[in-house]
Amino acid sequence: MMLALDLQLSSIPLAQATDKLDTLANAGLYVLITAVAVATVLSLVAIAGMWATFSKAGIAGWKSLIPIYNMVLWLQIANKPAWWLLPLLCPMVNVVFIILVSLEVAKRFGRGPGFGIGLAFLPFVFYPILAWGGSQFEDALMVASDDSEPSGADVEQLENTENLEGAEQQEEDGLEENGEEADLQRKFLVFQATPAWLVSTLVHVIILLILGLVTIADPTQIVNVLSASSSTDDGPEMEEFAIEQIDDSDLSEMEEESEPVDVSETMEITEPVEVEPMEVAAVELDVADLQSEMAPSAASLQTLASMTAQPMGSRSTDMKKKMLRDYGGTPSSEAAVTEALKWFSRHQMPNGGWTYQHDLVCKGRCKDGCDASYNKSYNAATAMALLPFLGAGQTQLSGEFRQNVKLGLFFLMKNGKQGKKNGLPVLDLRDGKGNMYSHGLAAIALCEAYAMTEDRALLPYAQASLNFIITAQCNDGGWRYSPNGSGGGDTSVVGWQLMALKSGYMGHLAVPPQTIQGSMLFLDKVQSNSGAVYGYTGPVPKFRPATSAVGLLCRMYTGWDKTHPGIVGGVEELSKHGVSKTDFYYNYYAAQVLRQYGGSEWDKFNVEMRDFLVASQAQEGGAKGSWYVKGGHTSNAGRLCITSFATMMLEVYYRHMPLYAEAAGEEDFPL
Repeated sequence: MMLALDLQLSSIPLAQATDKLDTLANAGLYVLITAVAVATVLSLVAIAGMWATFSKAGIAGWKSLIPIYNMVLWLQIANKPAWWLLPLLCPMVNVVFIILVSLEVAKRFGRGPGFGIGLAFLPFVFYPILAWGGSQFEDALMVASDDSEPSGADVEQLENTENLEGAEQQEEDGLEENGEEADLQRKFLVFQATPAWLVSTLVHVIILLILGLVTIADPTQIVNVLSASSSTDDGPEMEEFAIEQIDDSDLSEMEEESEPVDVSETMEITEPVEVEPMEVAAVELDVADLQSEMAPSAASLQTLASMTAQPMGSRSTDMKKKMLRDYGGTPSSEAAVTEALKWFSRHQMPNGGWTYQHDLVCKGRCKDGCDASYNKSYNAATAMALLPFLGAGQTQLSGEFRQNVKLGLFFLMKNGKQGKKNGLPVLDLRDGKGNMYSHGLAAIALCEAYAMTEDRALLPYAQASLNFIITAQCNDGGWRYSPNGSGGGDTSVVGWQLMALKSGYMGHLAVPPQTIQGSMLFLDKVQSNSGAVYGYTGPVPKFRPATSAVGLLCRMYTGWDKTHPGIVGGVEELSKHGVSKTDFYYNYYAAQVLRQYGGSEWDKFNVEMRDFLVASQAQEGGAKGSWYVKGGHTSNAGRLCITSFATMMLEVYYRHMPLYAEAAGEEDFPL
């Protein structure tokens, strides 16, 4: 059997929230600038038309620019009383009076009611027509407020003089005046003949054309989605696919890390600082030829096509219900998971990530943030928030919280440092205090999301995060805080890296057998009591709960049978130790080991763990849906970290398919 990969294109919008906001902001700025420019031009046209209209009515045009006074003169042109100024200054009422005055102004210039309505609502169109068209004001002297009133004698003298001079000059100037008037009317013939509605239509068309020049970019991005189907051909082959090539000059070669300082077993996860909303944009890595460099040989790789269930298929709605019932979950435990997811969604940062300083996001509505040393561990905190969503079956493509998941994944994709190491594209997700802890957690989130959706946008990032783990392995087969540490690995860091490799393998990503074989050599190095007990960096004489739980789960995933003496002895020790009320890190790993093992040991542990978590979940205020306890390995990382572990413990019933059931849905690593 082989796995044939077919590429399908799908229009999935994957632009980051910040990209959309930037695009809309830029488009809005263009619209605003255009609107201001158009409004300025139209205002100037209206002012010019009003100036000329005043002049035509016998009033100095500059007076149309003086506020309030120009309204008094406007009322004089309309032959309306001065007290009409008061309603013209009153909101809402002034609309009616503007229409009445405009109708009267149109009438005084020999225009009809329709033209008056145009003056009221489209002054930048109709006042220029009124001013420079053929309309004549019926009595300009009536409103010439600046001219003094002539006396009766002056009027009589003026009339006599006009009669005498008119008789003498009528014959001489008659033809000249008639010619000038005809000339003027020919100049404005178009304005006189054009109906007002046609002029208005033309002006509005011009405005729409100007606004139409503003282009708003569509933030939707077309991406490729990878789908898989099986065929009957032999051999584990992977069909090549091409992802946009990145210039090698843009990818810096990863430098060798200095030897890490030996630290205590305490789980290191991460720290946060004030974060500016970051631009989230998908930039694909080049993994076109990855299979030729990394894919294990046919002789050593168990064929992926023999899998009888989809990766992470236990998280589907129907399977969740069945496994919740079969392995000891309850409606109360599921309700607690839902409340926890709501708490995580309320504490997501604007840039899509999460921070262990969750109290900054909710502005102190819930307490118990992290120690200062974890302030910059954004990748780790984001992964710890994403994993409960993914465990509940929520993805970036479906589910009530898909937007939260999508933005969180974008944050990790953007925040990782791209590079090349040993000729492979890598994505370095270390940050803050966590170092390889942060990377392992973030790699699990990317690989689980890809395994659940086969979303091709995630493929290069998930594979590159695994490449970084592969190239960071120490000489003894383990991992430590920094890549390739000469002091060897430690069990705690190894656990997260192996879980990431397992998640990637379930998603059909390339995992070299030698990497898994090296990790098994490290486990051999730190085990005691035939593999039932595991130390931190070497064997220990007594049972250590946290590291032993990690080591046993790694043994299960790397092929130890349920009847192996190490598994049997380790399960017995975990069962004796029981549930810790303070060490959620130990509980997280112990729950997975015992759930996979099953039997009375699991039943006893599950009832105690489940009921304790349901009862201790916060039920009020901003902390509703979360957990916090002092002590243990994780309390320094704060409420977000502990809530993540607690939620994933309540998802243990369906988070992974059973390893030891018949026709299990997940396979062992390639060995």
